[in-house]
Amino acid sequence: MIKWLRLQIDQFGLKLHSNDSGKGRARKRVGILRLDGMGDLILFLDALKGYRSFYPREKFEIYLIVEEWALPILKGIGDLDFVIPLDTRKFRKNPFYRWMKLREIREFEFDIFINGCIFRELLYGDILTYASASILRYGFLPQPDQKEERIYGNKCYTHLFPDPKWSVHELERNARLLREIGYRDFVVGMPTIKRYAGDLKENRTSFIVVPGARFKVRRWPIDRFAEIANRIYRRTGLIPTITGSASEQVLSEELINRAPELPWNNQTGSSIESLPELLLSAQFILTNDTGIMHYGMALGVRTAAMVYGGLFTSYSKYPVHLQKEILVIHDLKTDCFDCLGHCIYSNEKDKIKPCLDHVTVDQVFQAIEKWLPEKYSGEPSNPLAS
Repeated sequence: MIKWLRLQIDQFGLKLHSNDSGKGRARKRVGILRLDGMGDLILFLDALKGYRSFYPREKFEIYLIVEEWALPILKGIGDLDFVIPLDTRKFRKNPFYRWMKLREIREFEFDIFINGCIFRELLYGDILTYASASILRYGFLPQPDQKEERIYGNKCYTHLFPDPKWSVHELERNARLLREIGYRDFVVGMPTIKRYAGDLKENRTSFIVVPGARFKVRRWPIDRFAEIANRIYRRTGLIPTITGSASEQVLSEELINRAPELPWNNQTGSSIESLPELLLSAQFILTNDTGIMHYGMALGVRTAAMVYGGLFTSYSKYPVHLQKEILVIHDLKTDCFDCLGHCIYSNEKDKIKPCLDHVTVDQVFQAIEKWLPEKYSGEPSNPLAS
């Protein structure tokens, strides 16, 4: 009821602001909403190329509405014309900021508006789509349990399409929306961030370890990260570099304490702006975070991800023709995968899921062994190598 009332208030206010639908403009305006996490946004980049092809620059301007933190990722992306940042936390809690952003979207006078977010949210994507007042407003149908989005939010759109969420990889989900809109023969490819193409360092003497994940149930045990790092260092002399969000500093310190003899380079809390350079300086990445997995892949850095089965198809199971320098390491027993976290074997809160717990150090080491270089000549001797 509160969400419905908030929607009614927002819609009433927006009706007081007219929209001339861009009369007299040389190019039409296309707004695309992507209020996603880092991984989802990176997986969208190939579809963005498709939108640019379908809406050519000589006839259309493409505006991308994203979270403010995403601006560094989009810097230099040539497939769009403008980026509109939005802070969803403030949008939810600050009435003045919320109204300012709704009015801003209305005043852009979009001709076409597309909500491509993986989740339909009445008070985010739905109201922002309504605010655009576009002649054409596209999105996915909500999931069956999203009653308010179905009853009230669907009216914010002119065209809604079935959502294959969870049954296909997010790359293919993005492609399906584009095909529904009209680009019928679009074929999804691997997202790439071209401005860093060829930036892999020649003399890469490190490897990246990312032990954090948003939810504890998706974190591979820290002692196993320590053991695999130890094995790699003994074999190659490569320096283990840790990264992650500032909130994961405690986790990084625990990892260092598990293997204090290693020459750790702790870069936890590095800014998003500096993350590409850090990743590109490494031979490869070890992570259980799908966001970093997708980012490394887009940069062209070899990436190995230890993943749980709950969202396997939608985030970890890349289409076969796109599997290049990425290793997805998982439990060999997959019949219970895609449970969306509703584990039939263990639902203990904040405890690693059995399918991820079954991934062993030996399994990971054997998978990445082909990437390991010979120990660098000319480097100081490694006291652990004997």
